[in-house]
Amino acid sequence: MAQETPVVVVGSGRLARAVASRLGHPHSAAVTVLECVDHDWGAERSPSEDATPNRTVYHPDTLRAVGVGPDTQLVVLTDNDHVNFLVATIAQQVLGVTSTLVSTSDASRGGLWDEFKIEALNPTELAADAILSRIRR
Repeated sequence: MAQETPVVVVGSGRLARAVASRLGHPHSAAVTVLECVDHDWGAERSPSEDATPNRTVYHPDTLRAVGVGPDTQLVVLTDNDHVNFLVATIAQQVLGVTSTLVSTSDASRGGLWDEFKIEALNPTELAADAILSRIRR
C-alpha cells in the first residue's frame, strides 16, 4: 500500500482549519497542523504554554519539528502574506520542500510568487469567481 504524502498546514484561521479538517486532521497521520498567531508575525503558540511565544513559525527548527521536509506538501494559510512568503521560501531553500501552496490577499504580488516557484491562491478571488459562476444573467 502506498504511503500518503505528508501535508503540513500552517495557520490558525478559518481557512487553515477548514482545509485541515477536509484533509482528515486529526484523524490522518499524514496531516499536521502548525497553528500560529497571525498578527504576531507567525509566533508559534502551544496550548500548554499559555500563549507564551515560542520560535517563530518560519524558523527552520519549528518547521522540522512538525515534519516539514523534501517530501512534504506545505500549505501556508496565515492572514499575513509576509509570513506566508517567509515560511514557503525558507521551507524551499533550507528544508528542500518542492510543493508549496500559499494563500495571498494581494493578487498584485503574483510575479513574486512565480519568481520563487510558490503556488499562490487568493481566497477572495476564488470566492468571487465561484459566486459569479452561479449568478444567472
